[in-house]
Amino acid sequence: MQDDLFKRIAVPWILDAEGGFVNEASDRGGATKYGISIKFLRLLPDHDGDGFVDGDLDRDGDVDIEDIQGLDVEDAIDLYHQYFWLSYKCAAFNNPAIALCLFDAVVNHRPKTAKILLQRGLGVTADGDIGPRTMRAAQEINADIFLPQYFSFRAKLFHDIVKRHSNQDVYFRGWLRRLFLLQQYIYLEI
Repeated sequence: MQDDLFKRIAVPWILDAEGGFVNEASDRGGATKYGISIKFLRLLPDHDGDGFVDGDLDRDGDVDIEDIQGLDVEDAIDLYHQYFWLSYKCAAFNNPAIALCLFDAVVNHRPKTAKILLQRGLGVTADGDIGPRTMRAAQEINADIFLPQYFSFRAKLFHDIVKRHSNQDVYFRGWLRRLFLLQQYIYLEI
């Protein structure tokens, strides 16, 4: 069920929201394709034990812009599934809207920030640890209560980022647009 949710709901959303190759100097993640950043690829270990870190997609011994440029959609989907959907337990949520909100926020923010935003939206202690209380709240909350709270906390985060880093102002409208589109996507597709 949850892998179906990942393929049917999360993948189309994230690929559409993130788009293709981008390499803007002001983007703190660096070069990005399908939402996978070079900063993220450089953090990956060698899980398969082949002598190359998993982010070294072209297997030339370093993680650089060529790895991002050569990233194909299937690689991006595999990375999203392993390092985002499964690693941050999106599959554990029975409510697909909550699973998608967490997934999108983990992609768009630091993981702890994403978990704190989720907890704030759920009205539980926001400690960044998704434990039994958070899971219980996620099972019990009505989406019509959760979603407005969640999106308002996330919009405020964007506002706070711009307030602290004025060079990020160029992204503010796009970030808010993403929230509105995610909310629309949830109401129409889930």
